[in-house]
Amino acid sequence: MKKFDIRLPLNPVTDKIISAFEKAVHTHSLTIKSRGTLKTIPGCVHWHIIYDGSKGTLEATFDKNRLRLWLCYHDNRYAEWIDEAVKKIRKTFEFR
Repeated sequence: MKKFDIRLPLNPVTDKIISAFEKAVHTHSLTIKSRGTLKTIPGCVHWHIIYDGSKGTLEATFDKNRLRLWLCYHDNRYAEWIDEAVKKIRKTFEFR
């Protein structure tokens, strides 16, 4: 699995992080296929992101308790569009 951390602002507001992230995803013509949580990280928000008509799945997780957001993909779900999507989402969303 390959993981990419996303910088968050100091003192982030959870609801604003979630909505801003989802807006960043849609801005780049990507689709949120599912939104849920992970058993291993209680209270997190976990997304599966796809590029319509293409194979591959990019995942994202926002850990509300640790105030951490990251993108990742599993090797068996990799597709060429993912590298560019990671760059675009980070550029649009990251707080500097």
